[in-house]
Amino acid sequence: AMKQILKSFAFAALALLAFSCGGDEPEVVTKPSLSIETKSIDFDFDGGSSTITFTANMDWTITSDSQWLQLSPKSGSGSTSAQNVTVTAIANDEYLVREATISISVGNISKNVLVRQAAKEDVLGFHTLTIKEFRNKKTDKNTFYRIVAEVASISNYQYGNLYLVDDTGYLYVYGLTATKVAENDQSFASLGIKPGDKISIVGYRNDYQGTIEASGSYLERITPGKYNGWRASSTKAGWMELPATSDDDGHDIAAHMFHSDGLKGRSYSIYWDYENRVSLWEAYPLYFKARGTGNRTDAWALDPLIPEDKQFNVSKSSFRIGNGGSYIRGHQVPSFDRLNYKDNLDVFFCTNIFPQNAEFNEGLWSDLEENVRTWSNQCDTLYVVTGVDVQGSTTYVLDNNDAHVTVPKGAYKALLRYSKKEGYSGVAFYMENKKPASGVTVSSSAMSIADLEKKVGVDFFVNLPAAVGDAEAADIEKADPSTLSWL
Repeated sequence: AMKQILKSFAFAALALLAFSCGGDEPEVVTKPSLSIETKSIDFDFDGGSSTITFTANMDWTITSDSQWLQLSPKSGSGSTSAQNVTVTAIANDEYLVREATISISVGNISKNVLVRQAAKEDVLGFHTLTIKEFRNKKTDKNTFYRIVAEVASISNYQYGNLYLVDDTGYLYVYGLTATKVAENDQSFASLGIKPGDKISIVGYRNDYQGTIEASGSYLERITPGKYNGWRASSTKAGWMELPATSDDDGHDIAAHMFHSDGLKGRSYSIYWDYENRVSLWEAYPLYFKARGTGNRTDAWALDPLIPEDKQFNVSKSSFRIGNGGSYIRGHQVPSFDRLNYKDNLDVFFCTNIFPQNAEFNEGLWSDLEENVRTWSNQCDTLYVVTGVDVQGSTTYVLDNNDAHVTVPKGAYKALLRYSKKEGYSGVAFYMENKKPASGVTVSSSAMSIADLEKKVGVDFFVNLPAAVGDAEAADIEKADPSTLSWL
């Protein structure tokens, strides 16, 4: 019996030992851990090398968001000991301080190191100013400053008149040249500068007829960039405000995108008629943030998306009489609909302008524009198409270079209102481009979108059926204005 008991005890012990050594125990999971001793790095303008010290318990990688920094090594294995990465900065040829961010990642953990590099030493003695700082200086033809900023638009490629922009404001540059000269040598065209480029210039602060400008300016450096926009013969973009476009009509669509911080996507699109030198229509979404705040820039300039010789130029002065009467520079997208200064600069492109009767511009058309802004405040988004009717027009005016520009017979707006609570509804307006007759008002100029389509031959809001269906889209476009409560 004793042998049997001992035998049973041994068997139980063996079974217990087998259980305790088996694979059923919970697996110990190692959590990623990262500790960085180096919080930031500062380099002199001529560059050099420095070290980031950190401890990572698992495989790690390190990256930089700037090409002027080199990292070695770029990855490694975990360790209980501190590790180092060498950071090398190339010389800073710019006259502004620059920053970069280095990120170290371990598993799902990522931590950053801020890198700053001093600006290039100014051996010529010029102070580098922001646009705001430059504008706040007093007029002084003997004191030159350096400005590093982005080219927003160009108004004259021959004499080098352009607008610069940075995060502090915008500035008119009068007569930029390749080198410092006593008189403008018209060397600007040879520089190949275009909107979107970042340039460094030197000039003095001037004030000409109330306009603050950089005069006597010459170029130091160009950093190539790209204007934020595109041009094509047609588009399939799903933007709700767009009318139909075609590859076969000889017109181009050009889309100007937002530049201001916090705004993404399109600001407005034009449909350019090369023969008549006008935008047949311009389409844009209107809502509070897109309107923004600020003042009118009056920065008349050429459109970077349309070839210079295929558009008209009224950047210097308004239209001159051709075979018709006098006409002023009338906006299609109003200045008040894009008040953030970076985006307001774009609505002063000549392609956003058409020859407009002055009394019409200052009266009936202005009333309609104010109503459009009011209606946009009462909904989530108001999709606007504003255009001109050149059908049968033989009247023209001359631009600053004596090019013919067709005078439209009329102007119109098609509106598609969207409210999350009420859905879509729409209305249209057509007005003759002349002094309004007695009794003509905004209300009396209203019609259905379908009626405007028949009148001007444009298929408006082509993306609406995809949102609400063909039948409902047709009903919205045929709606009688008198049935719309929001008018």
